[in-house]
Amino acid sequence: MANEEYIEEFIADAKEQIENLNNSILVLEKNQLDKEAIDVIFRAAHTLKGNSATMGFMSIKEMMHKLENVFDEVRNNKVKVNSDLIDLVFECIDEVEAMVDDVASSGSEGDTSGNAAIIERLKQMLTSSEVEKKDSDGEQGAGNKGGDVEFNLDDNARKKIAGAKDKVLRAKIVLTEDCMFPGVRVQLVFNALENVCEVVGSHPDLKLLEEGNFGKEFNLLIISEEEQGKIKKRIMGVAEIKKVSIEKYSDKKAAEKQEISKDSAPAGGESKKNVVQTVQNIRVSITKLDSLMNLAGELVIAKIGLDELSKRYHISELDRIISDIDKMIIKLQDEVIEARMVPVKHIFDKFPRMVRDLAKKQSKEVNFIVEGEEITLDRTVLDKIGDPLVHLLRNAVDHGVEIPEERKKNNKKPTGVVKLVAKKEKNTCVIEISDDGNGMNPEVLKMTAIKKGLITEKEAGMMTEKEAFNLIFLPGFSTTEVITDVSGRGVGMDVVQSTIRSLRGTYTINSEKDIGTTVTLRLPLSLAIIQSLFFRAGTREYAVPMDVVNNIITIKKSDIKKIQNEDTIIYRNSDLPLFWLKKLLCIEENQGDEEKDMHFVLVVERKGEEIGLIIDEVIGEQHIIIKPLENILKQTNGFSGATILGSGRVILIVDVGTLFE
Repeated sequence: MANEEYIEEFIADAKEQIENLNNSILVLEKNQLDKEAIDVIFRAAHTLKGNSATMGFMSIKEMMHKLENVFDEVRNNKVKVNSDLIDLVFECIDEVEAMVDDVASSGSEGDTSGNAAIIERLKQMLTSSEVEKKDSDGEQGAGNKGGDVEFNLDDNARKKIAGAKDKVLRAKIVLTEDCMFPGVRVQLVFNALENVCEVVGSHPDLKLLEEGNFGKEFNLLIISEEEQGKIKKRIMGVAEIKKVSIEKYSDKKAAEKQEISKDSAPAGGESKKNVVQTVQNIRVSITKLDSLMNLAGELVIAKIGLDELSKRYHISELDRIISDIDKMIIKLQDEVIEARMVPVKHIFDKFPRMVRDLAKKQSKEVNFIVEGEEITLDRTVLDKIGDPLVHLLRNAVDHGVEIPEERKKNNKKPTGVVKLVAKKEKNTCVIEISDDGNGMNPEVLKMTAIKKGLITEKEAGMMTEKEAFNLIFLPGFSTTEVITDVSGRGVGMDVVQSTIRSLRGTYTINSEKDIGTTVTLRLPLSLAIIQSLFFRAGTREYAVPMDVVNNIITIKKSDIKKIQNEDTIIYRNSDLPLFWLKKLLCIEENQGDEEKDMHFVLVVERKGEEIGLIIDEVIGEQHIIIKPLENILKQTNGFSGATILGSGRVILIVDVGTLFE
């Protein structure tokens, strides 16, 4: 088994390279002349090959070596990109991904019996299968095998070199033979030099250094007033550095260098800034972030206790200290929450390949559009939302988009469109999954549910169109007559529903026959610490997340009207259904509440429509930490968790999504 210390880092990097391969192959499938995609594929294969060899995973290394050879020929216009090559590369990537998964679970590459056939087919793609290329480790940019190093410098770098005169130095750094992840060592060297030097050039180029795509040595061109001995000592302080040599670099040499574009030149302040940013992005275990979040939450609880003491004893000095602590806790919460936020790109990147494979399997043409990949979500939310999105996207392709012939009959373009869009609204992340397919017929949905015994004819007759659309979330519901590996078993959408609810999110469906379907998910940006509204209903106190409260209004008893035996008020020129929360939760009436003429109403959203929850008293807003309900309470509808106040009191958190079930 490979060195345990580096296994986790290898797996994370391998998965990143596999995503790069998948996404670039999809780009190449649409545009077979996309040079940038070809270069990305070559670099990703090269990086994964080198890392695998370093870790001792020779089967992965061999597969990536052959893929690298093929795309070297593609870059040299000796191998043409076609559908056969695309399919073979996807098979290769799938095999490598399976081996990486085995490494993650068992520390070994697992069953590699299927590799030989794929490797042989990759060989056949080469212009001459008899001549195998040498392993290119160390050939890209390592250079400097005697003679001067050719630094790629832009005008800005040359000006700095000209002004610095004898302060310009060339540092040659040699790594140990057994160095793992040379790119990491490069970043640590930059970090060590950050406060005493300005890096104005590198050889090989900065991008290759960051990726680790070079041999065992690299060169830096630096400007510094520090003594050469001290600079050398700083660099040697980095682990796995074998040798460092530093010498002066003359202005004359800099002036003789050939000018290149800024896109390929990693010189100047911009270079140093980019490297520093790379150094600062480190992987942190989610368990450590969870622990940090829990500690921040405990501070919130302790601070609430201080608030209650302050109200009881009216000590001005204590009030001032509490105010300072409150500011620090809010800042700490913001920092911890920010550390947990991850771009949705991390899961969105997995879907283009899935949609492509499914569409091809069903002989459909699908243009998959992804927007808002930069939107960030709490890592816990992101991890749990992956499976629901898989189900929704598979449904969009399988049930939504029609085959080209059918689309042509309906005067549609043969290629269907499936969109995955993320956007931020207030403290909520909104994710929309839409298609321009055949849409859903509410009457067909009702009939299917009746046939399967999920609802009665009477219940179907009372359903609105939106309620009929929500039938697809019932366990066992499916309109597909033939069971396939994609659909027909009636599982999946109920998983979507339960997962969204567990995340305190909501969902809505809008569909129009022959136009298409859109499923909208609304998810909290963070799960652990939230801003909540405390209120009283009857004799009990509760909390509700502020992100589900659209408004708080006061009404008179005389404002309430009966429509079809339901309480309603006019709100923003339309009817707003009203519900007495204490009746929904079977809470005792508080003495004196019945005689009140004025009542508070929380305007919240449920299944895409606004409703009003009548409460008796608004207590105030407060940051709280959510504790999940355990055991038998976990199955209780109407509550998403609880919070503990500084006094030790437990306050339940109302879940609007399940309140009426």
